[in-house]
Amino acid sequence: MPLNAAGPAGPREQETVVFLPSGPQVAAARQQIAGSVWHGAPTANLITGGLFTLRPHPLPPPPSAEPPPRYKWCMRDDEGARYVPADDGAAIALAVDGCRVLAAAGQADMVWGHPSVRDPEGRGAWMKSSGWGFEEIDAGRVVLVSPDGEVLSGAGPRHIEYLIHTEIMAARPDVGAVVHTHSPAACQFAALDVPLLPLDHAGSLFCYPSIPRFALTGGLIKDQSLGRALATALGAATAILLPQHGIVTAGPDLPAAVMTAVLLDRACRTQLGAMAAGPVRAWGAEDDTVAKRADVWAPRQLRAGYEYLLRQAPSPAR
Repeated sequence: MPLNAAGPAGPREQETVVFLPSGPQVAAARQQIAGSVWHGAPTANLITGGLFTLRPHPLPPPPSAEPPPRYKWCMRDDEGARYVPADDGAAIALAVDGCRVLAAAGQADMVWGHPSVRDPEGRGAWMKSSGWGFEEIDAGRVVLVSPDGEVLSGAGPRHIEYLIHTEIMAARPDVGAVVHTHSPAACQFAALDVPLLPLDHAGSLFCYPSIPRFALTGGLIKDQSLGRALATALGAATAILLPQHGIVTAGPDLPAAVMTAVLLDRACRTQLGAMAAGPVRAWGAEDDTVAKRADVWAPRQLRAGYEYLLRQAPSPAR
């Protein structure tokens, strides 16, 4: 009962009882407490005689609708906006976050693989320095690499395969970010030399038309001629399989390129599982798949998936 004086057993130290929200009836319970005579008033514990105050525990604030302050969002349209860095600091922050998301999505291969962000001043690509894993990257481990391979900013060596990024960006002005990973599922799937089918939502991104494959080499893309050949093989697509090597994806911004890599890995795993269970007998027809793709992988949805993974990603440890 609410009291203005001590309880039956005499005055005690006041304690606070906190209502912890959980379950589907949180809102109703909070409303009931807020309107109760018990809410906010000193109340006697009839067992101990101590005083307590009943208040609902504050819920965490909802995710902000505002863009992250370290990014510049532009090209706003019906689908929202793209992550486009305004300056070096924003480009570095994007590169760090891209590494963290790829780690959270299980795309790490020790210290190999790399996402990149197009430099806003056209000087090259921002990407992690060589020798570090995705989960280890922070702002001090990101470098700006010129198309000629010179490290223009940042500390540490560049990756030998920087040409994957710079040559695709040179060939595709629409591309703001590139991702290269060594997805085991993609390597396993590419070895089967069969089409990637729309067996799930993820698969709908990589068919009609079919995802291209880079057959010139399974080795490193370590010279300009190979980089240009890879960019040519990618063409206008958003992803390409590199048999015996991994995958490359490209997008207008980093969330799109990263999520395309995550979804390509998932589509390959889905089809590998289906083929292991028996002959694949059914998959999406072209018209239905193309329509579904427009719904489930609109730019806003890709960003939502990216931001979810970013929330799950641990902060880099030094």
